[in-house]
Amino acid sequence: MLLFCIVGQAQTVSDPVGVWNYSIPEAPDEYGVGKAEFKREDGKLTMTLKVGNNPAVPLSVTVKENNVYVCDLKTNEFSMTITLKPDGANLKGTVSSDYWDVGITLTPVKK
Repeated sequence: MLLFCIVGQAQTVSDPVGVWNYSIPEAPDEYGVGKAEFKREDGKLTMTLKVGNNPAVPLSVTVKENNVYVCDLKTNEFSMTITLKPDGANLKGTVSSDYWDVGITLTPVKK
């Protein structure tokens, strides 16, 4: 019974491990919605973004005070930072890239 409770526990803004739907209303249509997944690997929090049929994009995550998450992707061609803060059961914030700064909302995927 205890195992079921642990497995059935949904992600929260204080422990985001799990799958989230994301929405970026100001982004081009092909990037505006998708999935984000937080994982713990070797004690570190990571996040991947999945947009359509494109490969998942891994981001490093830094956790700040008050459950603020700073997610970074840096390559030779592109850089992007997603800053997320708790907003009720959701995470809201900003995507900053070489090309634009737009709002983003993550909502937990219900199991």
